[in-house]
Amino acid sequence: MKCISFLSAAFLSTFFLGNGLVADVQEKIVESKFLSAAYSSQQTMEQTSSRPMPNGGNPDGPPIPPNRDIVDHSAQGCLSQGFSIQGEFIWWRAILDNLEYGLKDSAVITDPTNFPNDRAHNFTVKEPSFEFDPGFKVAAGYDFGRDNWDVFLRWTYLHSNPSDSVNAGDNNLILLETRVEPIAVTQNFGGIALSSNGKVKWDIHFNVLDFEMGYDYFFSKRFSIRPFMGLKTAWIDMDYHVDYIAATVLEGGANDIRDLKGKGDSDYWGVGPCFGIDSYLHIGWGFSIYGLLSGAALYGEFDTKYDQINIENPVNTIEVNLKFKQDSFYRLRNMVQMALGVEWAYCFSKEYLLALHVGWETQYWWNQLEMPFFGYFQPEGDLTFSGLDVGVRFDF
Repeated sequence: MKCISFLSAAFLSTFFLGNGLVADVQEKIVESKFLSAAYSSQQTMEQTSSRPMPNGGNPDGPPIPPNRDIVDHSAQGCLSQGFSIQGEFIWWRAILDNLEYGLKDSAVITDPTNFPNDRAHNFTVKEPSFEFDPGFKVAAGYDFGRDNWDVFLRWTYLHSNPSDSVNAGDNNLILLETRVEPIAVTQNFGGIALSSNGKVKWDIHFNVLDFEMGYDYFFSKRFSIRPFMGLKTAWIDMDYHVDYIAATVLEGGANDIRDLKGKGDSDYWGVGPCFGIDSYLHIGWGFSIYGLLSGAALYGEFDTKYDQINIENPVNTIEVNLKFKQDSFYRLRNMVQMALGVEWAYCFSKEYLLALHVGWETQYWWNQLEMPFFGYFQPEGDLTFSGLDVGVRFDF
């Protein structure tokens, strides 16, 4: 029986080999194992990212728009097309250069008639105490689907009013004033003003409206960019108040006691083209690291004025009231915007997308200080914003 079984097995093997069937079976087994391994590798890669390869996995094929199951960063998210609404809480600090209102001496000036030759002086520059203030951004957009184009309209608003003061007590001269031009009783101009008390307040209302048209481009399953262009318009309204109480104006050795006040106002409106790029590094599980870089050139109108009031003590009569005004002069002003942060997105029901992000943003606006301060030196100041962005996005 064993001999018969052995002969049967040998006969069958010889028969199949002769007909090429064993080779075919072995080839199919190897091919099946290879496909199974490739499929397993592809599944593993897709599970570590929020989106598959944009070209369908073909390295030689061109990128194609995402499908309904892909969480991307255009307006529609995982939708083929649709609307998007966004809201952001911003916590920014606004700073305008050259708003110092005085130089604080390290000690009381005991001999003002001999200033500054009475002794060595160590001064500290005093300016508004720039703090972080809340604001917001709101936006609405629409994505056109397979073409990867989208449009957005965004409004940014911030109000900040930093202030500062110096109070050394009556007759303790400690502050050298820098934002008024002292006008003496017996002279026209040129006096030096020292004060024991001074205060300043700067107020800004910042409104920006952006219209953008962008295009999503997917380099790989891990990296995408969104270049955009559009129009930017801005309204920047600023007020600046300084007040020096019981000032001593030095005029050739004589003392003149008075209060000095300065009030400035600057209103700017501009519009111009903007260009920029959003970039996303998709690290998987719905998380992405995003970056933003954009710039704009705005041509617009300034309306500015500055009033200086000298009040003579002790009778509290207005001695001099000087008004300086410059309306409707036009200037080109540039700005740049940068941001970096982290976003998490989740697509549910293949119809909605919810995204959350947190990041840091900086905006730089050139030459926004145009108030006509009365004096021989007219400073120029750049305006900067920097702070935290926390936002939410909903696509439907």
